[in-house]
Amino acid sequence: TKRLVNRCREKGLLMISAGTHSNIIRPLMPLVITDEQLERGLSIIEESLGELFSCI
Repeated sequence: TKRLVNRCREKGLLMISAGTHSNIIRPLMPLVITDEQLERGLSIIEESLGELFSCI
């Protein structure tokens, strides 16, 4: 989770880890967001997950 949060931050998406075991990710986004911004944020998460899983 920590590596995912850091990887997303490097790409411009702010996230925090939450939960008792820090196993939950929470993207930090404004209350008003365009569809394009939402799609870009989801793409960053998808790319980052792909990069992390390819390292395993």
